[in-house]
Amino acid sequence: MTPLLIVIVVAVFFALAIGLWLLTTYNGFVRIRNLVQEAWKQIDVELQRRHDLIPNLVEVASTAAQFERDTLQQVTAARNLARDAAATHQGVTDQAQAEQQLSGALGRFFAIAESYPQLQSIQNFVALQGELANTEDRIAAGRRFYNGNVRAL
Repeated sequence: MTPLLIVIVVAVFFALAIGLWLLTTYNGFVRIRNLVQEAWKQIDVELQRRHDLIPNLVEVASTAAQFERDTLQQVTAARNLARDAAATHQGVTDQAQAEQQLSGALGRFFAIAESYPQLQSIQNFVALQGELANTEDRIAAGRRFYNGNVRAL
């Protein structure tokens, strides 16, 4: 073999190796990006579930005698803000801030609800509260999965 042929074979081998590495790296990035998008869509599903549960919870609570209207209005306003952030496809940061406000309003709502024994005895309220707690747990798990995928990306 001539030295020129050896150089050409080695160069082709290195070019193929680099091309294969680039292809597998790119495919890995695409796979992780798709996982990140899928994880965020799962969080969106759970957030929508939470948004759908809140009006029922507010309605049950408002039927109970003299429940604090300010708290109900804050929860409703925070829910609307969060739904608007999701509907307008604002950035993840804006949507996260809106959801954080909603979580805070719900926390205050449940803290006040504990001081109303007649509300705590309504089975629909207790069932909705359990569903909402379950949804919150699923949102937290989805966020951990999403954050893990973002970290990998």
